[in-house]
Amino acid sequence: MNPPLTRSALEAALRIEPAAVARQLVEFLRAAVADARREGVVFGLSGGIDSATVAILCREAVGADRTLALLMPDRDSDPRHLEDALGLVETLGIRSKLLDLTAPLEALGVYRIRTPGALPLPPPLRARLVRWAVRRHVARTGRPIHEAAVGFLPEGKDPKTFGRGVGYGRVKHRLRRTLVYLWSDLENRLVVGAANRTEHEIGFYARHGIDDEADALPIQGLYKTQVRALAAHLGVPARIRDKAPSPDGGHRLHDEELIGLPYEHLDLILAALAHGGEAAEIAHALAMDDEPVRYVQRLVEGAEHMRRVRLPAPMAENHAP
Repeated sequence: MNPPLTRSALEAALRIEPAAVARQLVEFLRAAVADARREGVVFGLSGGIDSATVAILCREAVGADRTLALLMPDRDSDPRHLEDALGLVETLGIRSKLLDLTAPLEALGVYRIRTPGALPLPPPLRARLVRWAVRRHVARTGRPIHEAAVGFLPEGKDPKTFGRGVGYGRVKHRLRRTLVYLWSDLENRLVVGAANRTEHEIGFYARHGIDDEADALPIQGLYKTQVRALAAHLGVPARIRDKAPSPDGGHRLHDEELIGLPYEHLDLILAALAHGGEAAEIAHALAMDDEPVRYVQRLVEGAEHMRRVRLPAPMAENHAP
């Protein structure tokens, strides 16, 4: 029988020894490169805390000269993220390539998708319009928009209309994944992803996108709050660590606005669910209402549904008479 859940026990369960975790992950990456017979590593560097943490782990594992970061903004990207990524590349002394995705996305017709984020408006006005649309969704449904993104579309919502906005953002992550694998092939490099455990469990990523599709996922076993602790130990610049995490879709909305919960609460709930806690028990332990816990449960269920590949039943064998 599991002991009763308490907030202090859950907080203790989320604490890590950053130095020990860093050593383990560096050795993991070094072994992965050797096992795959690769010359080095390649990854997407967005300017956020997750990819910055991965960048430092990669450099420590294989050296600056064998580490390649791809910086892949498009017309919607916040220039501050690119500035942070360029600064980190210079600090670490690693190789990098700046690949602007605007032209290929335009050629593919992505900017012609009928969604607020693609309207031919000045970027600040377009960003305000997207934020207004997202907040209107929340006001009308009472639910964070990410719940719909993992398959729980509110009653009466047109899935095609909603899908245009989701597809507009996700295609960029999938194009980035394609380019990372191109450079993997060109230079015989291991593709390293930056997905963390929190985002993986609640489906806060683009399926077959740059974060979750990789040859090695060093931080996927760490919740977001644990990544923050590791990043501080590794020396990720405070400017990156203190920045509100964002999918950088041009709308200036942050992760926590889209998800509807701060990462500190989200990670505690996820840790409690992993411990086997029931919704009412978890809510009592964290001194909150049941609904946020049930919401996270729905996200976890929806994320598993997102990842599943449907296959037919095994074909019956034909036996000769």
